[in-house]
Amino acid sequence: MKSFLIALLLVAAGVQATQGQSAAMPPAIPPGPSMQDTEAWIKRELKAVGSGQIRRMGEGSVEKVSIEDAALSECKLTVRLVVWPELNRGGQVLIPRKNTYNVTLLMNDLVRVESGVWYSKQPGFGPTYFVDTNATPVRDGFAGIPVRDKEAADQIAAVFRRAAILCGAHLQPEEGAAAEGRHIASKERGGTSASTA
Repeated sequence: MKSFLIALLLVAAGVQATQGQSAAMPPAIPPGPSMQDTEAWIKRELKAVGSGQIRRMGEGSVEKVSIEDAALSECKLTVRLVVWPELNRGGQVLIPRKNTYNVTLLMNDLVRVESGVWYSKQPGFGPTYFVDTNATPVRDGFAGIPVRDKEAADQIAAVFRRAAILCGAHLQPEEGAAAEGRHIASKERGGTSASTA
């Protein structure tokens, strides 16, 4: 796993060199993990890396995410995740609902992959970290795949970017990506969002 992540770091310098190429030309693929290694990481590691408590909800309550399944095959990424609150009511934990989401992305169609964070303005609510792309569907007024913490968001975004590059996607530079345009949660849920890339 360490060698895989080290290889991802070596990709960053090579990615910038491809940004000025014509859209008609397939982008050059910088050195880094192979498609086979990338597919294997997503299948083996994504569930463990992304799952866990995603934010505090006040009064000892939390919101959690579990990535139930993930696979990358023939440049199509599928992720199934479950998000649910655990509400603390006088020491009793209640789970009023569980929401299951199925996300499918065609990696060669991506132009933006980024990690970000959503901040709630409600007292006692912690931040929600996520991985988002230009093609991630909006759910409940919020776009992006929620994950455990910033480290997980950054790591998963790097793997997704590598997969997109291997699939021939023309990605924007990470510095130019902006999460605010996609995340309508700031209007509907009283919070603000920002890119952490």
